[in-house]
Amino acid sequence: MPQNLQQIWKHDEIKGKKVKNRLKKDICEDLEKIGIVTRGKTLKQVQEIAEARNIPVTSEDNDVLEGWLGKPKGIKQILWEQRLLDPNIQNVSKLKKNDPNDARKVEYSTVLTNCVDFLSEKTCLMYLGERLGVEVDRSTKCHPELAGEGIEYTWGLAKGLYRKARLSDKKGKENFQELVKRCLSTEVGAGKGSLTHLMIRKFSRRARCYILTYFWIEHGMEEKIKEEELSESHIERIKKEFKTHRNAIDFDEKFINHCFTKIKNESEGTEARHDKV
Repeated sequence: MPQNLQQIWKHDEIKGKKVKNRLKKDICEDLEKIGIVTRGKTLKQVQEIAEARNIPVTSEDNDVLEGWLGKPKGIKQILWEQRLLDPNIQNVSKLKKNDPNDARKVEYSTVLTNCVDFLSEKTCLMYLGERLGVEVDRSTKCHPELAGEGIEYTWGLAKGLYRKARLSDKKGKENFQELVKRCLSTEVGAGKGSLTHLMIRKFSRRARCYILTYFWIEHGMEEKIKEEELSESHIERIKKEFKTHRNAIDFDEKFINHCFTKIKNESEGTEARHDKV
């Protein structure tokens, strides 16, 4: 930011007044106070009912031009303070697909990876742990498949059960809580979590396989890159996939579905044996 604009844009400035529509939730609360039920009504219907009873559907607020004082810094400001921005390179927030000038542009997030204090910054939990005399460790960022004891697979199996449940089991607070308990249950059966010790060990073994794979890539890639034909395109594809937030259902859906099908088959077999008895 230029020096002459720092003081001008420092504090919030009220430009005037602006009128905006009230939220449907706020209007419904006013209508319910006078005994009118609004459940199942659209926003337009609620506004018409409110106007007929002289309840305001708009509100007047100050039109504020926010200043920079007391606001969180943006990535561009951080990079500028760290002197990591090269004036000869065009930096952008995000590269666009099929951009002919793609090679001449660099994303701000890419430049931020060169910021040493950002890479070594401790999390709030790690900081509090040090103050309490406790060592707090964490798994690698953006790599849920490496989380200890395969916890992401546990969440993935529970999510799969929840998504397959009937809609009626999800409606209502009591039904929802009961469904969540079933999805996270250690009991084996149809519609139950089946998160037994055997299943948890299976998930842990799966996560261990990923850990060993990444260990091999980190320590053995240079010697075996020609042998395994690990091309640059494959590396870029993996990098793009890992930059997004993912869970176990995203990166290992087949394995979770296999576990879900196995649980279902075992449950049906148990019920069949009970029927014969």
